[in-house]
Amino acid sequence: MRIGTLFFNERITNDMLHAQTQLADTQLQLSTGRRIVTPSDDPSGAKAVLDTEKFQTTTEQYQENIAQITPRLELEETVLANADDIMQRVRELAIQGATDVYSTLDKGFIADEIDQLLEQMKGLAGTKDSNDEYLFSGFDRKTAPINDTSIYPPQIDQTTGLYSSNFTYEGDQGSRKVPISANRQVLDVENGHEVFFFRERDLVNNTVTQKSVFESIYNLSAALRTDPTAAVQPDMDAVIADIEASMDQLTSVRSKAGARLSTIEQQESANADFILNYESQLATIRDLDYAEAITRLNRDTTALEAAQSSYVKIQGLTLFNYL
Repeated sequence: MRIGTLFFNERITNDMLHAQTQLADTQLQLSTGRRIVTPSDDPSGAKAVLDTEKFQTTTEQYQENIAQITPRLELEETVLANADDIMQRVRELAIQGATDVYSTLDKGFIADEIDQLLEQMKGLAGTKDSNDEYLFSGFDRKTAPINDTSIYPPQIDQTTGLYSSNFTYEGDQGSRKVPISANRQVLDVENGHEVFFFRERDLVNNTVTQKSVFESIYNLSAALRTDPTAAVQPDMDAVIADIEASMDQLTSVRSKAGARLSTIEQQESANADFILNYESQLATIRDLDYAEAITRLNRDTTALEAAQSSYVKIQGLTLFNYL
């Protein structure tokens, strides 16, 4: 069986084209630093890269969520700490004012300080974040959360026997939950209704009354300002009980905020570890082994040069070379 010149030409040409393709692929890998440049280089590896990149991108978004809500939670914790300090002072003044040691004039001075504390508490409720949005207005962050239409100075209406306080929540009662991992969400910040308003149950009459931190402070001031000769006198025990209920409300919310900050801190650390792991996986699957690639480049170059040399020699043969 004779093998013609045409066969040799085709065979060497194919070898040369294959060597050129191999060399070009290796050069491309070296220029990109990637072992997998196109999916055809390693279909299963390419799929693993896409899956890992998806997990990494999602986890990075969780980290971005954490970065956005952490300052708001830290601000909330600071506000609640200040609110707690205010209520501690209010309680001290309530106990002082409830005694018979102080004159009506002295109690008026105590009430003046309480009025200032009330203004500070309302200021805390109207705190804005770095985006100039109200912290405690729920989803409606452009609306001031508290509206005060109380009568000042604080007083008891001698006709109705009721305190003349009137504080209403004007914000939205929703609270946004933010995903920080595949199976964990955290509350952004409680709305102002959950922070500053609470319900008080009367077990004797089986009734529930909604009250607020502001109302508790206002009523204390009104009680201390009430003329001892007035027909309607305040129930100081009930006033102090409301103050303590307000303190319990703020303490509860502050505790929850602190727990969320702790949860976020732990999850942020875990997410960072996940991202490092994903990067390591991508490096193993996708990135190029430069030492192996350079060895392959030298081998492919040698193979191409050999194919080209053979092609030149075959082209130079004449009929007499085959006799």
